[in-house]
Amino acid sequence: MQNTTSITTSLEKEQVKMRTAAKEELLREWREEIKADPFLSPEIKTIIGFQIDKLGLYAYLDNEAALKSDVEPKGTVEKRLGSESAPAKPQPNAETKTVTIDDLVHVSFFPTRQKHSLTLDTSKAHRKEKESPRNRHSPKSMESPKRKDSLKGSDALKSSDCSKDKDPPATKNIEAAEFSKSQDSPKRKISSSSPRMFITEEETTDFPKRRKQSLKSSLNGKKDSSVTPGFFDTLPISQEILVEYLKYAKPYLEKADGNIDVLPDLDRPNIELIVTPHRDMKTNTEHPQKTVILIDRNQLEGEGAYNQVIRGFDLINRQYLAVKLLSPIVTATSREKEIENLKKRKWFYGCYRLTQVDQYALVMKLIPGDTLLETLYVIDPKVSKDHIYANYCPEKKKLSFELQFKIIASLMKQLAKLHDKYKLLHRDLKPANIKVYFANGKIKVRIIDLGDAIPVDSKAVELCGTDGYLDDRVSSLIDPVPFDIYADIFSAAVIIAEILTKSNYQQKIREEKSKVTADIVTPRISGWQIQKMLEDVFKPEPDEADNFGSFEDHERNMQNFILLELKKLAKKMLTTRLNGSSLTEEIERLDTIDKDCQQFSEEVRRYWDSCKQLEISTQQLQSTVNAIHERYTAGLFFPQKKFQINSIKSATECFKSIHTETEESSMKLFT
Repeated sequence: MQNTTSITTSLEKEQVKMRTAAKEELLREWREEIKADPFLSPEIKTIIGFQIDKLGLYAYLDNEAALKSDVEPKGTVEKRLGSESAPAKPQPNAETKTVTIDDLVHVSFFPTRQKHSLTLDTSKAHRKEKESPRNRHSPKSMESPKRKDSLKGSDALKSSDCSKDKDPPATKNIEAAEFSKSQDSPKRKISSSSPRMFITEEETTDFPKRRKQSLKSSLNGKKDSSVTPGFFDTLPISQEILVEYLKYAKPYLEKADGNIDVLPDLDRPNIELIVTPHRDMKTNTEHPQKTVILIDRNQLEGEGAYNQVIRGFDLINRQYLAVKLLSPIVTATSREKEIENLKKRKWFYGCYRLTQVDQYALVMKLIPGDTLLETLYVIDPKVSKDHIYANYCPEKKKLSFELQFKIIASLMKQLAKLHDKYKLLHRDLKPANIKVYFANGKIKVRIIDLGDAIPVDSKAVELCGTDGYLDDRVSSLIDPVPFDIYADIFSAAVIIAEILTKSNYQQKIREEKSKVTADIVTPRISGWQIQKMLEDVFKPEPDEADNFGSFEDHERNMQNFILLELKKLAKKMLTTRLNGSSLTEEIERLDTIDKDCQQFSEEVRRYWDSCKQLEISTQQLQSTVNAIHERYTAGLFFPQKKFQINSIKSATECFKSIHTETEESSMKLFT
């Protein structure tokens, strides 16, 4: 039988739930009214929505704390900032099975947006793990233990930002936190169980509609295994530490001075909080309302020759950010150039000078998924990437034809977009600077790392790029030419060939470099050496002879034909740099081949179905092929050719003759 205390506690919890549901319904109606109001400008709607999100954050923490009644049992592992046991990024599986698009679909780290990431290892096991309920212990007390290693501040540091320093004018004044070194974090009281400090009782609200689903399990006091983990579940800190951090950030969030405050945690050197005005990356506008960005140097996303990229957490807007920690050798001019490039791409969030380690942090949009390097190869995490001869890609994965085609087509479109829309030359295209992920039912590719990018009309002559992907003309030590779009096209050609080849190109690059004894300076890999290393692509031959015994044979025939055309395209891009054509024209050609192949294949399927019913007829095949030919050659000034089709073999040969690329003998402009 329950005693009076337990009954009272249960009733109080039920009242909290009822109040929360009512607040949530009112807030949802409020948000819908704001969206539908024709008299409010988009800027005003953005500001109001931002305030709703801020209020929702504290309401979430308040509800979580109010529903807790137990302390976690002994032995429970708590995720803490700075912990060496933080979960490492999963490594791709070394299985040699063919990787298909079906292997790419699993939920990524964007839980509220239902994005999907491209990770090619053990997707079935990953889905099973997602479906299984998480073992979470409910707390036993509303009172949290007093934290001994509290957030403490350093001496007051007021350093000018990029805009007022001798450095680039991209950021603002940075004020470090001034916390008392002897002050411990206050012990959380039962009567004050959340850090809801910005709002009064009448301002208390809950989450907007788009976040209702992620809160259901929290409000019910238990986790729902079918719901994607929310933003706060992915933070590398416990809820108690999050509450304390927000309490310390409160005075800085309330300021409307436009300054940026960097709050270090001296007890956790890998942690810093950045209180900064909120920035809308899509419109490149800054709002006076502030947010808190948590950065943890242990959350490594990627690493280059000089800089590291870690994951940042926008605690107010609940979004993930990429934080590029710039090396001290990066000059102010280079930093400002990258900021301008990110603004053009609408990826720039802010530039801040950190205090724990004196360096700049460039904050930008975080692109999900894996790099193309991780997609193509099994990465050995035990091998260092610093040494030029280190082979950290011991095995190449086998990608399906469909996945290869979609990555190549999307890569070409992104490169054309970079050149035509954003007017930028990348100058360091390689698999490590390309992200691949699955979202909204499609394979998506993004070209990242714009640190070396320059305007298309800059005419810069300097050594830049990665050996094995760099155009001979711009890397020549005797008579180099300025960077242009053709240098990027050359690099893209090598990447396309690396996708199509069956050999391990990364290993061949290191083998080529190891032929030279000098460790510091090695000769550049020339274009003809690249062609030799990727000989199975740049000397294209059909993988196998065509067969015509079934519709499955037809599908293989079409795949082999398109693969052959992709190899010819890589050859054309490498040798001519598309000087007589353009990326846009080649993209249109690939799209046309893809669409025509689908139409032709549908007709071939009908042909084989009619064969089963002994109603064999090639008349419709002939009509389809001639219609495709007429559409493909529209606008050309020569008489239209009519094909005579008498078999599935002749129909296939006619289709290939329509779409085949020019002979390789014409690709001699730059060789």
